[in-house]
Amino acid sequence: PPPPELLNFMFYVTSVSCLFLSSAANAQPLFPRPESLKAGLELGLWLFLGSTFQLLGLKYTTGTQAGIIVQLTSVMVPLLESSILKRSVNRNLWLGIALSFAGVVLLTADQAASAAASTASSFSLASMIKGDLVVFLAAIAYSTHVLRLDGYAKKVAPLQLA
Repeated sequence: PPPPELLNFMFYVTSVSCLFLSSAANAQPLFPRPESLKAGLELGLWLFLGSTFQLLGLKYTTGTQAGIIVQLTSVMVPLLESSILKRSVNRNLWLGIALSFAGVVLLTADQAASAAASTASSFSLASMIKGDLVVFLAAIAYSTHVLRLDGYAKKVAPLQLA
C-alpha cells in the first residue's frame, strides 16, 4: 500500500477535482469568496490533520483500537461544546453518546481479543501506546472540525464551504 501521506494527498486531490466539477455543473463561481475560502481552509486543515494522524497511528496500533479511539469523537464533541462554547448538553444526548460508545465497544470486543492474540508478536506495548496517542490526536482534530463546522455552517453556503 502507498505511504499514509501519499494516500491522504490523493484523497484531497480527488476531493478538489470533484469540487471544481460540482461548481461547474451548478453554475457556481469557481473560486469561493474570501470568507468562504478562510472557512474551507481551516476546516480542511482539521480534516487533513485528523486523517493524517489516524493513518500514522494505524502504523503502530490495531485497527480495532484505532476505531474505538476515533469513536471518542462522539463523546468529545459534546464535552468540548459544553466546556469551550459554554453550551448545555441535555441528558438525552449524554445517554445517546453512552449507548453508541457502548455499542462500538461491544461490536469490537471479540475482534479486539482475537487481534490482540494474533498481533502480539507484531506490535509491542510501547508501539501500541504510541499509536493510540497519535490516533487520539486524530479524534481531537475531528472533534475540532465538527465544532468549527457548526459555526461556519450558519454563515457560509455549503458548496462554497466545501
